[in-house]
Order: sequence, then structure tokens, then C-alpha cells
Amino acid sequence: MSDVHDGPVMDVPPDTPLHRLGEPDLVEVIRRYAHALEMHRGLLDELNVFPVPDGDTGSNMASTVWAVCESLDGSHPVDESLVQTATSLPAATSLQVTCSTIAHASLMGARGNSGVILSQILRGITDTLGAAGKVDAAAVAECPHGGGHQCLRRRRSTGGGHHPHRGPRGSRGSDGSQQRRS
Repeated sequence: MSDVHDGPVMDVPPDTPLHRLGEPDLVEVIRRYAHALEMHRGLLDELNVFPVPDGDTGSNMASTVWAVCESLDGSHPVDESLVQTATSLPAATSLQVTCSTIAHASLMGARGNSGVILSQILRGITDTLGAAGKVDAAAVAECPHGGGHQCLRRRRSTGGGHHPHRGPRGSRGSDGSQQRRS
């Protein structure tokens, strides 16, 4: 058996060690994650207490990952020029296209604060895997660092708990004038 697995993980006998997963495996992981979030949506909704205890954390996280699944299934494809710009490579590999699709679709499909936070974690993970060009033990071990640092960078760049595209209320414009959100 080869080091790289190119089919779904479900096709591999449980006692077969895998040293590296292929792009289809990453897609399968996202699909299973969406189903797991769906199964535990109610419990996750109960955890929500900050900043607004509106009870939709699980629903927002599940909706965000389902948006990724739709994009991976081709119903909302990502623009490949974004992938090539993001990876700075002349031609992106299928793994890099998949990683970029996950990152882009999770942000564009993010619902609520929990969806935006989840999208930044997914972006950090997929940036790490895409840069490594493979999904092996070393790349996966780096993912918590990539995802965690991505969230911290976004939080710092937005001044705290603000939406990454909106910024804080009353922020200053490029000319120094006070800007108001409408």
C-alpha cells in the first residue's frame, strides 16, 4: 500500500496505518464534521452565553460548515484565481484548491460570531495544510498553531471582539476623521 491515500478513509481497513491523507479524505473530514455539528447542535446552542446569550452557537457553526460542504460539492465553487493568489504558486494542487475553498467558503458562509470564529480556525488549519502541500502527521501537528494564531491575529487586527470586516464603532478613517457605522 502506498504512503498516500487517495480514496475515502472509509475504504481503508481499520487496522491499516495511514501516513498521509489525500484531498478526498480532507473533504470527507469536513462532511463528517458538518454531521457531527448537526448531531450536537442543541448541546452547542446551550453553551452560548457570550457576548449575547441567544442560543444559536451550534446552529451558526453547523450552518457555516454546511456552506463549506456546498462549496466543496460544487454548488458554490471558489474562484481559482483566488487560490493561485493565496498560494503564490503558478498552478495550485487539488489539496491547495480544496484548502482554499474551505477557508473562503467558511468565511463567506459564516453565521454569527461563532461562525466567523470557526471560519478563522478553519482558515488557519487549511492555510497550514495548503502550505505543507500534504496532510500528514507533521502538517496536522502544526494546525492548532496555525488556527490559533489566525484567530489571535484577526482579533488583534480588529481591536477585539469585532467582526473582521466591520471594525469597531467610531473607528478613524484613513484621513483621521471619525467614521460612523450606519
